[in-house]
Amino acid sequence: MIAALATTTVIVEAGARSGALNTANHAGQLGRPVFAVPGPYSSPASVGCHRLIADRRAELVVQPRDPAETAVRLCSGERIVAGAEVPIAGARIDPEVLRVVDALTPRRPTPVDEVARRSGLSLVDTTDALALAELQGLVQHGPGGWTTT
Repeated sequence: MIAALATTTVIVEAGARSGALNTANHAGQLGRPVFAVPGPYSSPASVGCHRLIADRRAELVVQPRDPAETAVRLCSGERIVAGAEVPIAGARIDPEVLRVVDALTPRRPTPVDEVARRSGLSLVDTTDALALAELQGLVQHGPGGWTTT
């Protein structure tokens, strides 16, 4: 019912099995845009949001206005194909990029080997993910390591 009544669906927290995931799945089946606001990668309450994004069943909310602008576009008659990239939110965030970003802190630079350890990725995968994150403006490299922007 919730998915059918909404123009867009925003999932803020979703465990591996949750009512929020059911709502997101129903919204996707109805062709409605689904957005996710994941918490830390290691949080059990965020597993569902990260899985939705990784499976391309939800867009990552980059700016608070993203879901609202998509709803306005839909109400104006613009057709948005379910599962298609929503240009407002920018490029899709790779799951490995999410892992390295979640492993960082905004104020304290983190060396790449520590980011790899925290994210559970190899050093090569961590370096690649950090490079992608830097291109997307999510992280920056400075003296002593990496920080979120």
